[in-house]
Amino acid sequence: MKLEELIAHLETVAGQRGVKYVGLAVAFEFDNVTQFIVADENDKLATLKGMVERGGQPIAFLQGKQGDKNAVEVVIDTISAHDPATESRARTRLEPLKSEFLRYATRKRGG
Repeated sequence: MKLEELIAHLETVAGQRGVKYVGLAVAFEFDNVTQFIVADENDKLATLKGMVERGGQPIAFLQGKQGDKNAVEVVIDTISAHDPATESRARTRLEPLKSEFLRYATRKRGG
């Protein structure tokens, strides 16, 4: 997926009616760290390019959805859905980072 397509996907999801998002992001995997780029971050394209130049690979989109009674559900949508091994690795890497993603996303929004 091209960087511009990653941004377009984030913006499309962010514009969906009827869903309240706490945070939306692309997760990038590096050798020993995962970083997020949130949908409302300034100059996303430059940030994405910088992460790719440093060896990062986009692995998934994360969506923090506000549900009933203020419960928040984090949905992981892997980018390599056609490769089961890559999808499994991405989910394994991101599952324990759901709380970190929500803290990062809400901090970036000023929450």
